Amino acid sequence: AFQVGYVGSKGTRLTRLLDANQPNPFGIRPNPNFSFEDVLATVSSSTYHSLQASFRSQNWHGFSGFTSYIFSKSLDDASDGIDFNFASAALPQNSFNLHAEHGPSTFDTRHRFTAALDYAVPEINRLPGKLSQGWTLNSIVSVQSGRPIPIITSNDTSAFFNPFFNTQSNFHQRPNLIPGVSPVLSNWTPATGYLNPLAFQQPADGTFGNLGRDAIFGPGYWDLDFSLAKSTQIYERLNLQIRAEFFNLFNHPNFALPNGTINPGVNPDGTLSGAGFAGVITQTPDVAQGNPGLGGGGPRVIQFGLRLSF
Repeated sequence: AFQVGYVGSKGTRLTRLLDANQPNPFGIRPNPNFSFEDVLATVSSSTYHSLQASFRSQNWHGFSGFTSYIFSKSLDDASDGIDFNFASAALPQNSFNLHAEHGPSTFDTRHRFTAALDYAVPEINRLPGKLSQGWTLNSIVSVQSGRPIPIITSNDTSAFFNPFFNTQSNFHQRPNLIPGVSPVLSNWTPATGYLNPLAFQQPADGTFGNLGRDAIFGPGYWDLDFSLAKSTQIYERLNLQIRAEFFNLFNHPNFALPNGTINPGVNPDGTLSGAGFAGVITQTPDVAQGNPGLGGGGPRVIQFGLRLSF
């Protein structure tokens, strides 16, 4: 069976974090009696649009399974109510210009393909007795494009030097994006960095960067899991199953998002800053999820199982 459809949603009056007492470029706040004033305001919105297609098959010459493909776009002003671990998911660069925060959601995944296929192996006449039947092959393929990188500068210059150490962006200043220069290195490695520092410029003192929120996407992901199972009926109500399971069968390297705190390679006056690597990757997705070795995106894992049913 083949299905195709549109799925969408719209969110209004969503909660976001902002600074109601944001200072000016000289570090002077509207209310000098207070510093940063956390406000959770219901001023954000979101939209989600997707084309979703799926195909299912049941017991066709021993094959059963499904495939699905989703082409989608998720946009919002803040992807979380507050910034857990300084994740840049909610606090804006400029609390007085929230419109500039509209962009891809931190979880925006433009393309995702999934396929799960089971195959009941026909009886193998060359094998003796109960070894000749009860074999099944199972596989799951997952492929998806990368998600946005929350990029900010490592040296916040959104305020002039001031004795209060107040910055307009509260260390959420984004860099300027230099036109015509690819922000992603063509020959990137986790150690040398995913981002091209020469594509970013440090904003002038007292200004904000022009890079859009979540405008640059990280590396994609693909994974193949496979299992082989043999079921044997020992007695009428006693069944034994032996399984061999291979997660990330080809040991394909997948990477978590790069470090989004960067030192731009170009100074405000256009000279080179001499910045080193940008967007270094130090984790695989399973480690970033807090589930090393067992979560999706880790190295190959092989496990064997035995189940007795009665």
